[in-house]
Amino acid sequence: MLWPVLGGGYIGSPFGAPRDGGARSHMGNDLMADKLQPVVAVADGVVFRAATDSGISGTIVGVRHDDGWSSYYIHLNNDRYNTDDGRGVGIRPGIEVGTRVEAGELIGWNGDSGNAEGTVPHVHFELHTPSGQAIDPEASLRAALRKAEWPNLPRGAKSFDGAYWDDDGSPVESLVDTLVANHGTVLGCGKGGFTLCAQAEVTSDDLRGLLKRLNPPIGTVLADLDQSTLFQSASTESAAGLSASIGSIQVPEVVTEADIARVAAAESDFDRTRIASLYATTNSTKTALASPPRGVETYAAGEALDILQRDGVLGECIESLDDTKPVNRADAISLIAQTSNQLPGPCGGPSDDGGAIIPPGPAVERWRPLVEEYFPKKRVEEAMRVLACESRGNPNAVNPTSDATGLFQFIPTTWMWASAAAGYGGYDRTHPEANVASAAWLTSRDEARGVDAWSAWECKP
Repeated sequence: MLWPVLGGGYIGSPFGAPRDGGARSHMGNDLMADKLQPVVAVADGVVFRAATDSGISGTIVGVRHDDGWSSYYIHLNNDRYNTDDGRGVGIRPGIEVGTRVEAGELIGWNGDSGNAEGTVPHVHFELHTPSGQAIDPEASLRAALRKAEWPNLPRGAKSFDGAYWDDDGSPVESLVDTLVANHGTVLGCGKGGFTLCAQAEVTSDDLRGLLKRLNPPIGTVLADLDQSTLFQSASTESAAGLSASIGSIQVPEVVTEADIARVAAAESDFDRTRIASLYATTNSTKTALASPPRGVETYAAGEALDILQRDGVLGECIESLDDTKPVNRADAISLIAQTSNQLPGPCGGPSDDGGAIIPPGPAVERWRPLVEEYFPKKRVEEAMRVLACESRGNPNAVNPTSDATGLFQFIPTTWMWASAAAGYGGYDRTHPEANVASAAWLTSRDEARGVDAWSAWECKP
């Protein structure tokens, strides 16, 4: 059996310790470790439980081992980075009931969920016999900790301070831990995903992998096009043209800053064209794009920068993009995260009245006419700030944790009744006008009830 927390830790509260004044006993060992330290399966097996709201257990994973025994990993993370807000990710995406895992495979990250809130972060670890009886795992755990070997962790790896062992002092150290805690995004370079390799040069294959995790390749937009009610008349010929144009990302073996910007510019252009096509339609007739967007390789470095600044993705303080010097993984992660709306641009800053950040450029301002049409005058500037904070002006923005989508980031359940009440029942959340109108209706309803107009949103004006 392996020690469950990569990089070590120590055993805190023992098996059998009294709980709730002696009403129950502690059925495992508490393994004390830093928040976001990776948690791995202790043996080969199949996941039989994976839940994020299990009462006093909080975020939990259960694995049934091949020999019939079972292990439980309890109090995994539930907070976004540097917060205690209960809105983060603690289970690795893809870990669900029925998933087969190997010993040493990442299943989640250490935290303080459930009744561990307010305590030192730790994994409550339980070991059960094939008959389901919990036993004291301490002897096995201590033997595993003395051995301190994990199949997917390089020998000589330092202790973990977060999700990766080799990112201490890296300019993206807090960013990669933010992406893990907020979205469950794993960016490791080797087997297991525990090594960041921040200084390694990016290859074309590595770039595709980073894009897949940080911003789905623009070829996947085709699937959205086929399924979206906004494009009901999409023809086979049009779909084929889109696939040929954006279905693959062609980049040279030596990846530069400009290469990454080209990919982002092509996607930004495609989103812009889709939005324009919506406003070109009348009544309920929706049409596919008249012509496919350009291929990634056709964008010059300067043109890509102009497009990204036009759409508010990159700030005006960036004067040029290097098209000769290879980028390392830290640079690539930072730039992709920025261009996929996962962190503010380098020129962004707080608004004059201390409200939400509004990115520079027209990405947010292009929606002002819609906001002015649906919101009362006194709420327009507030709405612009909330829109900027929630989606940075991207109508296709999706929160991978909550599935909140669109300009004002509606979750599916709220969208069903709010959009219907606003007169846009049946519309997709990515429809800009429907999203803005529904947000305006919801704020007016809450204000009429005597509560904060923006109580439904995480971002406040």
